[in-house]
Amino acid sequence: RHSEMNAQDIIRSAQLAHVRELQTALKKAAAELKKDPDFSVAAAATKYGFCSTSYFIKCFKKQFSETPLTFRNRIEKK
Repeated sequence: RHSEMNAQDIIRSAQLAHVRELQTALKKAAAELKKDPDFSVAAAATKYGFCSTSYFIKCFKKQFSETPLTFRNRIEKK
């Protein structure tokens, strides 16, 4: 096998990097939502580079198995 990356390897690498960036952004958003009850879900979506609040919520739920609001409410009850 050649040491050079082929097009599929480059695409796969870019996709993995994007997934890692999303996961990192979601973890930072979760920490901020946990820390600051006045920080809105819409503000988190914007701050962490999501194109829409609904997409942020969808990604957050996929990552943490609950919506940002459910996450915040569960944290506040502790």
